[in-house]
Amino acid sequence: TPTPPVPTIPTAPVSAPTTDTSCSDSTLRFRTMNGLGTKVVWRDCTWVNNKPYRCNNEGIISHCPVTCNGCDTCQDSEARFKLVKDGRRIARNCDWVATKKTAIRCGYEGVAETCRDTCDACTEEDEGRDNNIFE
Repeated sequence: TPTPPVPTIPTAPVSAPTTDTSCSDSTLRFRTMNGLGTKVVWRDCTWVNNKPYRCNNEGIISHCPVTCNGCDTCQDSEARFKLVKDGRRIARNCDWVATKKTAIRCGYEGVAETCRDTCDACTEEDEGRDNNIFE
């Protein structure tokens, strides 16, 4: 006797993970003020995501564009951030990345996602939108 066919369960297609850095939150911690405005503290985009009103703090949208719906332009983070260089954690900003040895500095972990414009991590579509709201 023939065996009946075994039914197959359809599965949803799985999309490949993207490596697009044109718009992603920085993985680096950034400098901001505590809730009282009396002390400098270092936070990350997960901290911002916990209370979205934090996107209103200066420099946060450019550092956490996905969390703060700021993906309409390709720009560098305005915040000062911490990165690891030569085994030491140092505080810098995207102006420092652009000053010299930019290709090397963009290679430090998290810097290309943080300084997207300086590190040429923007797509053509992003660059076409860069700060040009009248098109």
